Amino acid sequence: MQDYPRDRFPALLARLEPRPWHTAARFLLRSGGARVMVDDLLRPHAAAVIMPAPSLSGAYLLSLGDAEPLRDFLAEEPGISRLWVSDAQTERLINETLFGDQRTDLTILAATDGWQLPPLERTHIHTRPLGPPDAAAVTRLLRGEGEWLTDAFGSVAALLAEGLADGVEEGGNLVAIAATWAIAPPYAEVGAHTDRNARGKGYATACAHSLMTAVAAKGLLPQWTAFTDNVTSLGLAQLLGLVPVDTGVEYRRDE
Repeated sequence: MQDYPRDRFPALLARLEPRPWHTAARFLLRSGGARVMVDDLLRPHAAAVIMPAPSLSGAYLLSLGDAEPLRDFLAEEPGISRLWVSDAQTERLINETLFGDQRTDLTILAATDGWQLPPLERTHIHTRPLGPPDAAAVTRLLRGEGEWLTDAFGSVAALLAEGLADGVEEGGNLVAIAATWAIAPPYAEVGAHTDRNARGKGYATACAHSLMTAVAAKGLLPQWTAFTDNVTSLGLAQLLGLVPVDTGVEYRRDE
């Protein structure tokens, strides 16, 4: 697999569009934060979009007609510990590699044409937009299990400066956040995280609801990715009027 010019990749991806699955890959390329590798510079049949530093642990794999070259990519990139795929051909190939045992099905939900954000039953929860001055509070909240929310932007500072985020405070501390994980028109991928001690109070739903209002005001369609067996996450997305539009698989390298 060889490095491929990012500015030429949208033409390759156009073979597979439109698919909400590719929102994150498109965002990473547009932001300049990702590498693209293909099997053949002149006539690519397979491609990988590699997450930027400091992550460097994940890659979106795309079959453009032949997934077999991706086998070499996996052998050449031992630092890649997570993979995301959405086509059956690549999925079959991955199931035969070292990644085969640890897989989780994903469901991508999104607003469709004519979408309107449903009203929330709980209206007493106060949310507010978050920006660069909130960087320290957001960093504390996301430290550990919530750090995935900054993967695509690369840092809390970049997320708050270039993306959108809303939060909920309790006792003067930020305890919940919803933020854009990736933005690639017409979609904005949204994610949420709540402090363990503040869960079960509707904070994540309230944050996501207010954030999706801001996303829609910018002419974008909200999108949400959930592990297919995560009933809570799926239910939250559906509560906000999103419907399943795509599927994929996340793989983790076997220990």
